[in-house]
Amino acid sequence: MMNEFITMLEDLRKAHGFDKAAVMVQDVAHARAGGEAMKKGLAAKGWKVSDTKIYPTGTTDYSVGLNDSAKFGAQILFIWMDMPESAVLLKQWSDMKLKSLPVGFVCAAEQPGFWKASAGRGEYLIVNLVNGGNAPAKITPWTMKFSDAYKKKWGLEPEGYGTSSSYMAVYQLKDAIEKSGSTDTEAVIKGLENGDIMGVYGRMRFDKKSHQIIPSLDPKEGAVTGIIQWQQGNRVQVFPPKAAAGKVLLPPWMK
Repeated sequence: MMNEFITMLEDLRKAHGFDKAAVMVQDVAHARAGGEAMKKGLAAKGWKVSDTKIYPTGTTDYSVGLNDSAKFGAQILFIWMDMPESAVLLKQWSDMKLKSLPVGFVCAAEQPGFWKASAGRGEYLIVNLVNGGNAPAKITPWTMKFSDAYKKKWGLEPEGYGTSSSYMAVYQLKDAIEKSGSTDTEAVIKGLENGDIMGVYGRMRFDKKSHQIIPSLDPKEGAVTGIIQWQQGNRVQVFPPKAAAGKVLLPPWMK
């Protein structure tokens, strides 16, 4: 996931000359570790990265850290938070008209209801949904078939991380059982290891050593991520390019 983000940020660097980033994370282990990984990854590419700002769960004021990011001259504001209060951070960022583009793992912003919760001030935020299809997109013919069926059943679009992968798991298991001709555990494992099907977020294959899904930036070759940007109330897939439905937009006050 870090490599995908860094690839996207390097594309923005080439397009707009960005070279400074600020990191803001929640005070939980995965967010602290992720923030440090991003900081090191960007620094290795020659980016200047400010000291990481760490916030306790439930924090409702981020203005000091946001001001510090502005003083640093950050053009990218990298956020890793899974608390609902992150909506407040985006409201403050928007109200302050900071000349930075917010990017990251923001669980509250995965949800279709985030636009209303942030009163539209989460516009331009870029969020990693991890798997394609966790928001409407046209990655493969499966993607909108899944998205439309989800909306018909539950009354809203796929709600973020975990929806498309849970849906595909059933098809992968079915394929493995049919290939192995058995429901025996070891036989099914072999069936999964040899699986190769198209799905909601691209070609679905497992690495036989790690048992991780094989990722790719091309849905014809592997499983693609779902990096979306909030644009006019919609979650628009903007990365990777071969699965994108639109381009990254900058806030007008950044221009």
